[in-house]
Parts: sequence; C-alpha cells; structure tokens
Amino acid sequence: MLKDIYPGDNWDESSHPGGFIEFKGKLYFSAEDEDHGDELWTTDGTEEGTVLFMDIDSREGSTGFKYGSNPSNFLIFNEFLYFSASNASGKELWRTDGTIEGTVLVKDIVPGTTGSQIRGMVHKNLDTSRPGSTKFAVIDDHFYFQVQLCGSADCVNIWKSDGTEEGTVAVTSFEEGDDIQIIASYRGGYVLGESKIVFVVEHPEYDEELWITDGTLEGTHLVKDINVDADGHQYGDVRSQG
Repeated sequence: MLKDIYPGDNWDESSHPGGFIEFKGKLYFSAEDEDHGDELWTTDGTEEGTVLFMDIDSREGSTGFKYGSNPSNFLIFNEFLYFSASNASGKELWRTDGTIEGTVLVKDIVPGTTGSQIRGMVHKNLDTSRPGSTKFAVIDDHFYFQVQLCGSADCVNIWKSDGTEEGTVAVTSFEEGDDIQIIASYRGGYVLGESKIVFVVEHPEYDEELWITDGTLEGTHLVKDINVDADGHQYGDVRSQG
C-alpha cells in the first residue's frame, strides 16, 4: 500500500481513489479523507509525496459533514489539466496548471448552487457494459462535454470549450419541454475520425436514433431515421455494441 489516505477498517472509511491521470510528472486523482471529503489529490509515487492538492469545496454541513468537490472527467488539453468539480457554484468546469494559484474555475455555466452538472461525452473505450463511463471528447481545437441546464433531462446539451471562459459555448440548444434527450452516457458516444462525434438522441419525432455533430449548431443533426413503420411512426432504438 502506498498510503492509507482515509485510516480505518470499514467501507465508509476508504478513500476510494479514482480517475488517475499523469500530468507534469505527477499522478492526479480523486480521493476522500475524513477532513476534506472527495477532493483532488496528487502523488509522486512516495508516501510523503501523496498529498491533497486542493480543497476545492471546503464547506461543512450543519452536522459536520465535509463537502467534497468530487473531481472527475480529467483531460489534458493544451498544457492544462481540465476536470469537472463542485463547490458553492455547483458542478462546473475547472482547470489547473499544476499549481494552487493556477487552479481556477473556467466558466460558471449555470450560475447558482446546482451548477451545470457537467459529464462526459464519449465512452472511454468500446466496452459499453458500464453505463455512465464517459469522458470529455476532443476534436480539432476544442473538447466536448454534456451540460444539464435545468432539473430535467430534456435540457441536456452538448457544449465545447477551447479552455477559456469566452470559448466555452453551447453546441446544441435543446430546452426543457422539447422532450429531446441526449443519451450518450449509456447508449454510446464516439469520436468519428478527428472532426465529428456520433451519439444517440431520443426525439419525439424519431424516437432513439443516431445523430452526429461537427461542433456547430448547423452541423448537429440526425444521421438517418433507420426504423420507420408503414404509418410513418418512428420506432428507433439504437443500441451500442462493443
């Protein structure tokens, strides 16, 4: 064992480390301890060099419960490490250059305590047996992710970022009440070549069918309505096969 981050012998006294990524000669990951909740840690491979990198959400609940930022979706892009994390602004997009001073919120996409609930866009690999196992997708000079703009799944949209606040913008504009759902998290979502992403959308006109995007609003559309019955009603049901 390298280090007992959360001392104890019960399941709830485990650090549950995960999301490992190498950046500038160190390994970054999420881990939980008693004093900080689930936060961003780093290690140089030694016990003394395995330390909390930053307590992004230092809030404490009324019962003494320690909030954690739950960092995830790690991506190295243009000399920075990007990830999603939560604090008083909710779950938003963050980045770090490997220093505390250089660890900042990129953009508060959905102002308020709920946040944008950022999650990955494409599967980590072709094994689709693990629902929700997704990451940010990179095509050209932007990376892509999903953003939930309200409490309903109808208002999940694709966003892209070049790593700056002004360059973090929406690709799709689905709204609550449209009855349109992007379901890339558990049906798939894959980078096609170097310039497009294919994914599944549940649409009231087409049901579940294959969509594609090149990162623009006009370039985001249905690929083909594969399953249409004789009366014109749609019964699409696209399923990922590894």
